[in-house]
Amino acid sequence: CIKLETTGSGTYYNTGGAAYANVDHVNSIFTINGSKPTLRVYPNPASDQIRILFDSKSNSTSIYRATIYDMYGKAITHFQIQPKYNREASIDISQLADGIYVCEIVGDGVIYTQKVVVSK
Repeated sequence: CIKLETTGSGTYYNTGGAAYANVDHVNSIFTINGSKPTLRVYPNPASDQIRILFDSKSNSTSIYRATIYDMYGKAITHFQIQPKYNREASIDISQLADGIYVCEIVGDGVIYTQKVVVSK
């Protein structure tokens, strides 16, 4: 568990170590920065599905929680994903209307967010 405290400047510091998190004031979702696995969400824009490519630091046996939020911060849908042997997973977004969403992926002790545009 990471305990975060703010300095009032919009940057939150982990009081247990050197990691820090910057707050995205637009959608109130934060990401933990530092030595973490990186993810690539593509294609963007997308119409039917998005793919998530996990880097070599990711644990391929971990199960990640993916949540799609609308631009008002409302959770639209949730998925559990596990990278395959090629460190890739897919999310079906065919039911989403055209628009801008935020894809949040949580697992391996990190929170990763990316804006996703749905255009059919």
